[in-house]
Amino acid sequence: MSYQPKTHYDAVDKIWSSEKEKSQFGEDLSIGEIIFQEMVRHPKSVAQVSDSEKTILLREDLLNNAIRIATFMRNLDLTQRDIAIIGTNKEGEVCINKGSFWPGYYGNPEATKEIYKDNWLHSGDLGYVDNDGFLYVVERKKDLLKYQSNYYYPHELEELISRMPGVAEVCAFGIWGVENGDEAAATVVRKPNDLISEKDVEDYVAQNAGTEFLRLHAGCLIVDDLRRSPNGKTNRAANKEYFLQAKGIQIIT
Repeated sequence: MSYQPKTHYDAVDKIWSSEKEKSQFGEDLSIGEIIFQEMVRHPKSVAQVSDSEKTILLREDLLNNAIRIATFMRNLDLTQRDIAIIGTNKEGEVCINKGSFWPGYYGNPEATKEIYKDNWLHSGDLGYVDNDGFLYVVERKKDLLKYQSNYYYPHELEELISRMPGVAEVCAFGIWGVENGDEAAATVVRKPNDLISEKDVEDYVAQNAGTEFLRLHAGCLIVDDLRRSPNGKTNRAANKEYFLQAKGIQIIT
């Protein structure tokens, strides 16, 4: 059953947002960061992608919570069926229905079949809708990891480690092992002048994780900065590769 908000909304429209605070921006700004600054300056910002696609973001909503990525808007030419969430504050895959036919990827029917089912586009993003009707994306579905018989997502560890005093940034990922499956590991950036060690991080996770299997079984690596993609986002694959090289680990399948 799809989520139906208590207040009637006529449409769903995606918006762009950023987790970064304005004070963190350096001189080398990405396009997304420039848009973020412009949105903060104006009461309302509307960015047109094409003649049929627009994004809308209210300044007040952005300032109240910078990780919101979508909101239900009134009086647009879309309907509630355009996005389906299983319920408030419950994670599920974000699926989108434009209400019109999409022919798929050109010359790649297999890729089309993978994400397009019964007129619904499966985004591969896991998200949830909060009590105010805002959509949050928390993880890519493909990032699901399995340790022994237990499933977990990297963001669970990242949220935990980020609360540790002395931690500025963190990126978690799984290291495959034949015996246990995906053993969790993390690269961590310390706050300036802080001296927390890799063992400190591992002990913090062991003492504060809600489940016994959620541990940094593959270890932790302190780094000066996280590896990022050209658009400034944390690159999980690149951080994992650097971790393996630094630790001298070879994955045996």
